[in-house]
Formats: sequence, C-alpha cells, structure tokens
Amino acid sequence: MKTKIIYCILILLSFSCERIVTYKHCDNFTDDRKQYDTICACIEANNMTFPTENVTSGEIHRNSSKDLGEFKKGESYQIDKAFIDAFKRLTGDTSNFRWGELGTIYTDYQIKFRDKDGNVINSAEVSLDGMISTNPNLTTTKWGLLSEKGDSIMRSIILDYTKK
Repeated sequence: MKTKIIYCILILLSFSCERIVTYKHCDNFTDDRKQYDTICACIEANNMTFPTENVTSGEIHRNSSKDLGEFKKGESYQIDKAFIDAFKRLTGDTSNFRWGELGTIYTDYQIKFRDKDGNVINSAEVSLDGMISTNPNLTTTKWGLLSEKGDSIMRSIILDYTKK
C-alpha cells in the first residue's frame, strides 16, 4: 500500500506546472572566472538568453516577509513581452554584472517566467541590494552581483511593473 501511495505522489509531482528548462549548449564548461570569456562566446554563438526564447508571459511576486531567508508571496504583477525583452537585455550584457562576494541574499521579488501553455520554465530571484539569481543560470550574470549600471536598470525594470 505504501508503494502505491508513493507512486501516486511521484506521478502527481511529475504533472507539476513548474518545469524549469536547462540550456543545451555550453554545459561542458565549469562555471568559473578562468573560462568566463570562453563560456560567454559560446552563449553568444548559440543565441542563449535568460529568460529563454520560449517564455511568453509571467508574473512578479513581491516578498511580504521581512525575515531573512524567508519568502512569502505578497502582491503579484503580470509581466509582458516588454518586461521579458528588458530582462533579457539586462542578463545578456556582462557589463551589468561584476565579480565579487555575494552577501546573504534577501529576496525582494520572485519572477516566474511561463511558456505559451502557462508552465513555469524559468525563474529569477531579485534583491534590491543589487543581486539576481536565475534558474537556469546563465554565465553572463557572473555570480549574480549587479554593477551600478545593472542595478539601476534592474530597479527601473522591476519598479516600472510593481508600481501599477
């Protein structure tokens, strides 16, 4: 009986609407600074982006918790093609990121990117302290620490949509 229940749970979990896609190219490199230029060249040659090309919609969720390390969905905001394109430009430009130690990340916003069927296929966590974490990870974001320029762009993108 236990086995049947476990199988039923596994089957139900496999139908979840969150299916994060992975990149099919450039995965034979280790994600370190020594190979950064090589990886970025591979990403550019294969037209890889974050979010991925098959993203058509999504939403931003504001964190309603003030506790470090905890995320509670607060207000939600719909995103459109303009947001998706702006986020691609942000994450695709290496000058928007810098190398450095990431502190303890407090997530101010979670972004869920969806395909045409409504499945979550990419996600991002954004900290207004100047950090972004993407899933799947795109190496152009270095370790997610934003430069001053990148932080300004990210704030503009996020705040344009969350003030509505």
